[in-house]
Amino acid sequence: MRLCSIVICSILLAVSGQCSAQTLNSKVTTYLASKVGKRCGGGECAHAVSEALRAAGAEFAPPDLGSDQPAAGDYVWGNLVKSISNLNGKAWSDSKPTAKIMAGDVIQYRNTTFVYSNTTARSTQHTSVVASVNSAGFPTAVYEQNFNRIRSVRKNQIDLKKLTTGYVQIYRPKTRKNRLGQFKFTVTNKTNLPLAASLRLGNVAIGSLNLAANNTIASYQTGWVTLTGTPAAITLRIPNGSDVTIAQAGAYEIFTTTSGNSIIRRTVE
Repeated sequence: MRLCSIVICSILLAVSGQCSAQTLNSKVTTYLASKVGKRCGGGECAHAVSEALRAAGAEFAPPDLGSDQPAAGDYVWGNLVKSISNLNGKAWSDSKPTAKIMAGDVIQYRNTTFVYSNTTARSTQHTSVVASVNSAGFPTAVYEQNFNRIRSVRKNQIDLKKLTTGYVQIYRPKTRKNRLGQFKFTVTNKTNLPLAASLRLGNVAIGSLNLAANNTIASYQTGWVTLTGTPAAITLRIPNGSDVTIAQAGAYEIFTTTSGNSIIRRTVE
């Protein structure tokens, strides 16, 4: 299970064309460009990507994206465009040389080392979004968060041909399928204390989210609920009684007011 996403509950008990992909991808980059210098979610790299996909209208909930591939912790973010690797440090390889990468595509890194003329960049596990590409369809810059311990979105330069060890997977976002009775959402705890938020169907608690304090990996979570029969309102409530009705693909935040009260509300995009 990806670290930034936790299944809340499931009560029951889906390739865009090039044109539409371009529109979806541009929405992803527009969102992240507006967040440069700001923290998305709990400050983790994957949080920024999840929020960008959610805001753009792409699939962002793990059940709709599929299991980690090729290994646990290698998150899947859409349709695979290509893989680039240099596993033995001697042979750089492109799995699909004719496939061009687009701005808005997501890069998933595993045990990578990039050697530039004046610096070396290493990542055990990381996620970023392509900000720009050259005429050959290779990234020249990425939007990323929690790189070099900077827990806010930054735009940094990149050259995949400088990969000397490890591998990256490049994914194209998929248009989200919104189904009747299904709710997907995110919530961020921006208070200084951990808390449990309950997910409720009317007066009945149907799940909960245990959120860590602000600026931590578990302060941000992704949830999804599927209802059968007549759709009903789902609410998210914090212990002091403050609550909010969940909307499809909504983002929510818990914060402390100047008077010291905790409130949950829908995030202003």
